[in-house]
Amino acid sequence: MISTKPNFSLTEGTEFILNNERFQIAMIKGLQVVLESETQVLTFSQAQIVTQYRQGLITPAPPKTKSISLVLNLSPEDRETMHFREEVVLQMLKESPNAPTAKRNILCAYDEIQKRSRGKKISFPHHGTAARWLKRYRDANNDKYALIDNYQQTQGRGAGLPLEVKEVVSDFIHKYYLERRLSPNKAFEFLKSKMPSILPGFKCPSKSVFYECVNEIDADYVTFHREGPYARNQAQRQALKKYELYYPFSRWEMDGVVAQIGLLCPVTFKFLGIATIMFAFDCYTKVVPGYAVLISKKKAENSELAVSCFKNAVLPNEDGSGFFGLPLVLSADAGTAFTSTPFTHFMAMTDVNRVTTVVRKPEKRPFIERFNLTFRRGCLEDLPGYGGVLKLNEKFYIEDNVEKAATLTVDEFMIKLDQFITHYNEEAHSSLLDRSPKSVWEHHISDNPGLVRLPGDDVSGNSPYEAQSKLKLFEHFSGRCIKATLQGHKGIVVEKRYYNSVELRETFKYLNKEKKALTVYFDHIDISTVVVVSPTSNNFVIVPITDGRVQQPMSKSQYDAIVEAPFSDIPKASTTPWDAKCHIVDGAMARRKAQELAKVKENREKNKKRREKELEYEGIDLGNGPQLHAAISDLKSENAALPITIDVDQPESEKVNDLSDVLLPKHAAKGGSRGEF
Repeated sequence: MISTKPNFSLTEGTEFILNNERFQIAMIKGLQVVLESETQVLTFSQAQIVTQYRQGLITPAPPKTKSISLVLNLSPEDRETMHFREEVVLQMLKESPNAPTAKRNILCAYDEIQKRSRGKKISFPHHGTAARWLKRYRDANNDKYALIDNYQQTQGRGAGLPLEVKEVVSDFIHKYYLERRLSPNKAFEFLKSKMPSILPGFKCPSKSVFYECVNEIDADYVTFHREGPYARNQAQRQALKKYELYYPFSRWEMDGVVAQIGLLCPVTFKFLGIATIMFAFDCYTKVVPGYAVLISKKKAENSELAVSCFKNAVLPNEDGSGFFGLPLVLSADAGTAFTSTPFTHFMAMTDVNRVTTVVRKPEKRPFIERFNLTFRRGCLEDLPGYGGVLKLNEKFYIEDNVEKAATLTVDEFMIKLDQFITHYNEEAHSSLLDRSPKSVWEHHISDNPGLVRLPGDDVSGNSPYEAQSKLKLFEHFSGRCIKATLQGHKGIVVEKRYYNSVELRETFKYLNKEKKALTVYFDHIDISTVVVVSPTSNNFVIVPITDGRVQQPMSKSQYDAIVEAPFSDIPKASTTPWDAKCHIVDGAMARRKAQELAKVKENREKNKKRREKELEYEGIDLGNGPQLHAAISDLKSENAALPITIDVDQPESEKVNDLSDVLLPKHAAKGGSRGEF
């Protein structure tokens, strides 16, 4: 069954509830976990904690609630300061979510805020001070009230400094101690000499208070500004040596390599694309238990590659040999391959604790990154047609001579890759005191066979069928997911490939009338089978492909090459769409247009002749145009109506009974007031 229960993160700093008490993981030493609360300290093994979590005895702790007493007692000055700092922090995150504390991004945030101020001059602090604001904001779970200096009361001697003095002290620390690399004593002397001119009326803090402010800065931040990024990275790598592992499976790491090496189809010798390889690495024994390869014409470090790699590492070979088993902890970056929904569902079936690290931080996964370097130098650089490794967000173009330099086929590349992994697992390693990873693995597994766990081993009760079903689902699970409907006798159609079986039709025959969509898991690494899950339950069926040309397993690129093989010698035709406006149609349209124009001309001649007959009937000579206009003008003047004049002063006795008396001549005698209409 597919479980969607979230994984329990077994890392330092994780808080949870045990026996109605809040505990925090203080330290992880090998397989032992030290728990600390306000009243006691306990030690458990990782297996015991996982078991109690499954039984519900351990539950994730809810986030701590913050007091709002300071919020209610804020002064107007503090509230204005809080809003200004919040605006700076949010603009920094908007400029660059991945690197908001970079100096360039902070200055861009300042410029954007200045543009929105409508001409008001704003005094911005040092960029190091803004970085500290962001750290406080993030440490408080994005709480804006943490940006107020007295939000978290401290017991240090500098807790009572005025806000203006704290800002000046912070600026001097970043400007003189970090950037100019002066000693804290000399930086304090500069502050003491310039304090009266910068803040007249304020007292300079003591040297001990200044030293306390210096000690509050993060050590990595100090190393980065005083010694550079290389020294900071070296210090972080030294800090990573705290990993103390004592058994296999205690920590695995996964990562991918995108190699610019063109590969050919073993049948048609056509270019298929570049290789993306993902490895799983056991950090204690240095064994590579499994890997997966995806051939594509673009960078393809996706969820299906991650799922396939983890399956190959966990499951044994067909003869039962190899390095296999479920790890306790899996560490990977926050790329889309490991944060996608299919991979999350896949990991929920295994009860493996996931540790997600920051992207572009190789020091968070030191073991797999070191192996990637060994793989590039020891294997890829010796292969013909290799053009380097693509970095994150680097564009890839087929025109970069990758296709022209392609020499190896997919089968030849897989043979070379398998030979390198076998040699790596069997050769001596200096970190293992010249022992091979294979011998160290076999030594610990022979002494502790219970370390090897497979999916389904954790099924409670005596239910071998359920355990076998879970193992079967894990084996055939894929990294791509779509919704599809059952199409009668055709089965399931995935990317124009048909998958069908008797078991599929019998299991989901009740959906033929309802037309409900089924969840189908598939990938491009092996297209021979798909997993179909019911929409109403977690029942699943593994369905094979109906195409007899597909061998198990076979990738999509190889399948496409086989489909195109019968037509490889035939040149491709033009892809120009058919145009209905050919010369025949154009001639017919021109003929029709000419007919319409002739008809319009004919109608115009008919109307002209009809008008001439009407004017001739009325007795008008149409021979001369000016005579026609003169005749029309005389006719209008003869038929024009005469003006009517009414005498309003006429006595009442002289009433007009006949309307003909009202019509007066044009030159009537003047008398009284008249109205002319």
